[in-house]
Amino acid sequence: MCDSGSLQVLAELYAASAELPTCIIGSALPENEERYLQLFDANPHTVVALRPLSRMQVARLAEAIACQPLPEAATAALSERTHGNPLFVKHLVQDMYAGVGDVTEVSEVPLPLTVGVAVQSHLDNLGPSLK
Repeated sequence: MCDSGSLQVLAELYAASAELPTCIIGSALPENEERYLQLFDANPHTVVALRPLSRMQVARLAEAIACQPLPEAATAALSERTHGNPLFVKHLVQDMYAGVGDVTEVSEVPLPLTVGVAVQSHLDNLGPSLK
């Protein structure tokens, strides 16, 4: 959500709620962060930088999604392939247990459609010099 129309809606929401106790939560990829910060510069705000999940956190999340312990090789491969992105972990584990792949062969599980669409959307929003 970093298009001009979305930023305009956020600016209007911020202005309309200036006298009210309000919490506006947004997210931005690092390359879009500056556009969001410009919107909030004149107002009090807090930036929370999210880090990728650690290998142990990936394992715990994957096991919670799978409702069972996973082999160490699977959690290591998940951690490496997803770079700690919890959404990617969720979709890969769901696909592994939907018969799309073998849990010990995470590298062979195809990119989930929802993640593929998100990646394509991200690429579509990059400027020509970054593509």
